[in-house]
Amino acid sequence: MPHATCRQTPCQILSPRDALLALLFSDRRLRKYPFSRSEKIAWRFLMLLMGPGALLALYALYDWPAKEPCPACGKMRVVNRENCEFCGAPFTPPAPTGKEIFEKDEAGRMKCEG
Repeated sequence: MPHATCRQTPCQILSPRDALLALLFSDRRLRKYPFSRSEKIAWRFLMLLMGPGALLALYALYDWPAKEPCPACGKMRVVNRENCEFCGAPFTPPAPTGKEIFEKDEAGRMKCEG
């Protein structure tokens, strides 16, 4: 009676190379955005364990805010914060351009939300 051999396709095998590549790509993203120390450790562990699948999960689970240079320190800061996460300088709102959003206040008058 011939014995059955188990063949695995390349998609079923996670190579160490794939896990390390996922770790490298994720490490860049984890350093660029403000994650806590424990979140960074957890994501790095998942990258080594799951490889590209964990990388896809990292990109899919978070909203990645836009970045712009801080006028005080020049580093790329996240725009959805009131202060720069690197130097603590307050964010000055841009000058009105006429494209601001308006809504009515309690008295029925238009007020600017910008």
